[in-house]
Amino acid sequence: MPERHKTVKDALRAIEQKFEELARRPLHYRLLPDGRIEPCGMWEWAETMERKQHVLRQTYIGDFLISTIFLGMDHSFGFGPPLLFETMVFDHRNLRPEQETIKERRVETVHQDRCSLLSETYKMHWLGECAAISEQAKWMLPYA
Repeated sequence: MPERHKTVKDALRAIEQKFEELARRPLHYRLLPDGRIEPCGMWEWAETMERKQHVLRQTYIGDFLISTIFLGMDHSFGFGPPLLFETMVFDHRNLRPEQETIKERRVETVHQDRCSLLSETYKMHWLGECAAISEQAKWMLPYA
């Protein structure tokens, strides 16, 4: 339940404190070769993303791509621990080779999940694979 404030001034003070807390929190992170995560500057983060060292695992199950990546940027928006890893399941059934531009390629996201630790990504990717299998079964057995 949200915190209630007695006055508008108290509410504004609480908001100001939250913004100050967010300003002190690192936004960019890098994944070290030994699996540790450390805060870094924007340029270091951009170089890491450019080298494509952020893709951890990709799996195809039928027409579904399951992709787990290191985001390197905190997606928690200040609530809880930094969310730095993401697994997404993409439905490629409607993707046709003749579609040349990105705008023409309509890939639907079937499942998305984020986590904070590298050790959690294995379970998260497995759950993404389960979601893909479930979606594949729905498509193959429309009356099930």
